[in-house]
Formats: sequence, structure tokens, C-alpha cells
Amino acid sequence: MNEDFADFFALLNQHGVEFLIIGGVAYNFHAPPRATKDIDVWVRPTRINLELLVAALGAFGLPTDALDVAELVDAQRVLMIGRAPNRIDLLTRPDGIDWSSAWARRMTTNYGAAPVSLLAIEDLIASK
Repeated sequence: MNEDFADFFALLNQHGVEFLIIGGVAYNFHAPPRATKDIDVWVRPTRINLELLVAALGAFGLPTDALDVAELVDAQRVLMIGRAPNRIDLLTRPDGIDWSSAWARRMTTNYGAAPVSLLAIEDLIASK
């Protein structure tokens, strides 16, 4: 378990950010684990949620002055934080999946002490 990721998820939860772990790390909860170079986090693309995300990023120690919430809401973006193998990729609109449906089917677990939600296997398949 990566302590930085656990701290990041704890901050997302403290700030009330709605997010789903997607990609390889989510896959590892459904199948035999495989190595990943990053962790993909899908953040619900609403103005309020992205404002909460920006606050959490600031609490995580990242500069947030250049982040434009309106642009994040409207664009298909990936914000990359850090470097592999400790990189966090924040996505607002991944291909092939719809937030409301994916949120309804999500799985919940803990990453360290932080509660997290994961993309369901059918949504992982649809996103590839």
C-alpha cells in the first residue's frame, strides 16, 4: 500500500469529494493483482465537487492557483500528480462510462484507513 495514496484518499474524503478508483488499481480488486505505474481516480465532474477537489489538492500540498474549475467541468481532462510509480491521474470524463451509472454500481473498500469506491468490473470493461 502506498502511504501517499492513502493520505490523498483520506483528504478527498475529508473534503467530501465524490470519486471512483478506476484503471489498473480497480482491476486488481477484481482479479489477480498486476503492477501499475499510477493510480487512476475519476472525480465526479460537477462544479461543486471539483471545487472540493481543488481544496483537497491544496491540503495535500499542491499549488492550485492555475486550476480553472470551469475548464475542469467542461473538458475531458487528466491531471497528473507526481511521477510513476507514485503518480495519481485525476480524470473528469473517462471514455465509455457514465458517472451516474458507474456510481450506482460501485464497490466500496478501504485503501489503508481511507474508505474508497471502485469501478465495478462491467464498467472497467466498458472503459477499455
